[in-house]
Amino acid sequence: MLTDDRASIKNEPPEALPEGLYNFEIVDIDELIDVETAYGVRDFLRVYCIVLDDAQRGKLITRRISRAYTAGFEGGSSSHLYDLACAVTKEILEDVEPFNINDLVGGFFKGKVSHKTDSKGRIWANIVKVKDAGADAKKLDDGEKQFAKDLIEGIEERRLEREKVNPPAAPKAPEPEDKSVPSGGEDVEPEEVKVPA
Repeated sequence: MLTDDRASIKNEPPEALPEGLYNFEIVDIDELIDVETAYGVRDFLRVYCIVLDDAQRGKLITRRISRAYTAGFEGGSSSHLYDLACAVTKEILEDVEPFNINDLVGGFFKGKVSHKTDSKGRIWANIVKVKDAGADAKKLDDGEKQFAKDLIEGIEERRLEREKVNPPAAPKAPEPEDKSVPSGGEDVEPEEVKVPA
């Protein structure tokens, strides 16, 4: 029989990567299609990153980002995907020019990790800011790259198995747009909708 301290189990994420600045290598990118969010159904990219710094080397962190690719307007913010592409390529890119997302795989960047606590009290590590990694990033060797690939394939296999048991819900049909004129015929400003980063 197990001791009391070993017998109690619960579903909890692995220990979160400590907050701080880290060098990362992007080892894969895939898509999440028709994800139900508080703002409706959205598509995202999932970027798989491996820590290159000695103390945490080899730890995997995923970053879910919007497919939005914009440098931002004057005084506005650029998108996370645009910032990541500039950090990896070490260039200021023109967001009107096509960019192949797959070119980011194998690229390096420095990222700031901070923690976020979910509604169940679990702590998750998030990459919140990115910049050029500089010359101090120690690249993954072939064995580390294979380990990362196997880890990602295992994650994907488990996700597919879960979907067989619990298929994702079909996306909700969009509500019909209300084209009526507000009472009194006055112009009404549309509400601002904030899209999560």
